[in-house]
Amino acid sequence: MKIRNKLFSSLFVLVLCVTLSFGFVACSDGAPSGGDAADIVSITVENAKTEFLTGEKFTSSGISVNAVLSDGSERVLSEDEYLVDATGFRSDIPRECTISVKASAAEASTRYNVNVVRGKASFKILAIGNSFSEDSLAHLYAIAEEMGAENIVLGNMYIGGCSLARHADNMQRNLNAYQYQKNTDGTWVKNDGKSILYALEDEEWDIISLQQASGGSGKVETYNKDMTNILQYLFVHKPKPETNIVWNMTWAYQSDSTHADFPAYDNNQMTMYEGIVNAVREKVVGNKIVQIIIPTGTTIQNLRTSYLGDTLTRDGYHLSYQLGRYAAGLTWLTALTGWDITGLQLGYSNLTEKEIRTVKECVLMATANPFEVTQSKIID
Repeated sequence: MKIRNKLFSSLFVLVLCVTLSFGFVACSDGAPSGGDAADIVSITVENAKTEFLTGEKFTSSGISVNAVLSDGSERVLSEDEYLVDATGFRSDIPRECTISVKASAAEASTRYNVNVVRGKASFKILAIGNSFSEDSLAHLYAIAEEMGAENIVLGNMYIGGCSLARHADNMQRNLNAYQYQKNTDGTWVKNDGKSILYALEDEEWDIISLQQASGGSGKVETYNKDMTNILQYLFVHKPKPETNIVWNMTWAYQSDSTHADFPAYDNNQMTMYEGIVNAVREKVVGNKIVQIIIPTGTTIQNLRTSYLGDTLTRDGYHLSYQLGRYAAGLTWLTALTGWDITGLQLGYSNLTEKEIRTVKECVLMATANPFEVTQSKIID
């Protein structure tokens, strides 16, 4: 599964733009009008839209396709006289894409380029999780704001240590069991006694994330029919068709953690990390409802190979308030958008220049290789 499939309706709806008939947005339904298409020697395109925002669907509406005929005359083709092939168009990340246009009943064709640029209209993410999703989202608002995002809304459905099984039961019974944590201006506001359905209907979310409780995250057997039921529920109740459902791959405990679930992994950090990776590969990757894996756990494991060592938590399992949480937030932004983070300053983070450089390095390595640890080059 690709880590970056952009799913936002303008900013972060970073959805792969595939048009009807696999990219053909106009087609010939019968005989061409306005003359013999076989006489067409060449075609050119004018008035095409050449700039799209990330997440914006491709359209060829308004283009003018001009044909030069074998007798030297020229005319404008009607819509049923040409095909527009947009299969090369992707709106998930900023990039240049090529659009092909071909006369329906002739060999004449042409191409034009469009640019996908970073949009700013919507950055709305809802996490259904626990304290680990709380850690992951803690600094994401500030990071997204620095990247130029606007209309930022973050939500977290919080129950401490909540597992997939408990989420599934809460959904089935529509229980008002969660603390709904919401951030619309850089400040988190907490409201108790809310249901998942309430949160789903509260905003037109661009992204909905899901994760397993940390203790079961590396145990394949905990990713059972509960996960399937949750994903189906989210797919049915997501607020808009283009809302994307993603998976947060969490992190292994610190090596000296005293967490009650650590003995299940022989108190071995790498055993736990490898278990998490294997469970996600076996139970999440390939699921058609899940569109992105956020490799938060791999970022943390990469950082542990740097000069920072095994110092990324505040209590042996929750991320440190500054560096650990910023690393998680930057992983989310990078995995969901593919934006270039090299220029990020993170001046509000109280991190040193070296720490910021190390976090960026390890985030980029994790999003490039989400299921394996990459040795940091910043080791002293």
